[in-house]
Amino acid sequence: MPSKSCNEKIVIRKARREDCSKILDIGEEAWSKQGMSYRLKEKFGIVGSRTPGQRIRETLLGLLQKNLDNTLVAEVNGNVAGFLIYSFDDDRKIGHIGYNAVSYSFRGKGIGTRLVREALSVFKERGMRYAMVFTDLDEAHAAARRVYEKCGFKPLVKHVTYFMKL
Repeated sequence: MPSKSCNEKIVIRKARREDCSKILDIGEEAWSKQGMSYRLKEKFGIVGSRTPGQRIRETLLGLLQKNLDNTLVAEVNGNVAGFLIYSFDDDRKIGHIGYNAVSYSFRGKGIGTRLVREALSVFKERGMRYAMVFTDLDEAHAAARRVYEKCGFKPLVKHVTYFMKL
């Protein structure tokens, strides 16, 4: 189905093994300039042996190796433009949206919204009664918050992370 803002064909589908490299690239692009590892680096100079980009690649790779079946990708004209990883809490009937991102070059085309809506459809098909997602409250996550709210999510709890130098 073509996007309203362009003539590009956007397809949301299950991820395949050959998508993993692009998913890792998009994740590194998104979280190398936001998130906890980035904040620790910027505020305190804490990097360790791996950069924020390397850390997110490791995290995403582990999730993809365990749960590739629970990963959606957005394809624009055959190119992976975004992804969303999800999980299920079958006991409480909660579908959880985890890591998700859209490549900077494809933002503003409704791709994030389409990924979230597809995940919500998967949750309903699986018998989930609720959906949950966590996001930061900083400016870097403002677009994500707009997507979640557009899809019907409401804030439940605001979060604070405490940190101190020893």
